[in-house]
Amino acid sequence: MGIYFFGSNRKKIKTENSGIIYATLVVVNTFFNQWLQSNYDKLPNKIILDFGFIESVSNDLVTSFAPILSLLKGKTVIVMSGAVPNSIPVASDENYKFPRIEKELFNEMKKISSNDTDLMFGDYSSVSPIISTGGRAIVQVKYTLDNDYWFVRNGLRQGNYDFVKVCQQIASLSGFDEKYCWGDEYIKSVVDDNTNKGNPSVWTSIGVNRHTVVCLNEL
Repeated sequence: MGIYFFGSNRKKIKTENSGIIYATLVVVNTFFNQWLQSNYDKLPNKIILDFGFIESVSNDLVTSFAPILSLLKGKTVIVMSGAVPNSIPVASDENYKFPRIEKELFNEMKKISSNDTDLMFGDYSSVSPIISTGGRAIVQVKYTLDNDYWFVRNGLRQGNYDFVKVCQQIASLSGFDEKYCWGDEYIKSVVDDNTNKGNPSVWTSIGVNRHTVVCLNEL
């Protein structure tokens, strides 16, 4: 199955002999709209609109893709984006909360899509779509709430680091339910045992698991 990606800020790439075409454009323009219309029958039934990293949702961004959604009537369109930055603008021992802008983008795209278009939500979970290397491990869980990401942090993973404090903050949330998902169960086990568990890879898995279940429950 071929998959088409139409991004708002990337160059055009085409892969041969793979059955997959990545068509990301710097600007959605008349020429591209004409190409899309002429090649509609060659398009797969499922198409991804990948916006990559987004910091906000503007009216210009949404309306620029209105012609695209109109031309894709009858297709399943997955609106993909990621709001998690690759660098958090606070100290490593400071919590950080910011909105799930991916949901806002999806809801705005739904408003301009026709009833003939099956729109689906997609994101990069609680990790950033911006690839980065290096850096130092932080004692944290990237926790997904209904409308926000909440990064609960407690400094660098060095010396006598304290992951228990991170889990205690999350478990003290109103409505916290250890049975909600594996991630929440793990967090509660850290609190109950009052001992550090896991490593940065496991802590990332906790956040991704929690995020996945939240999204599934929003369907």
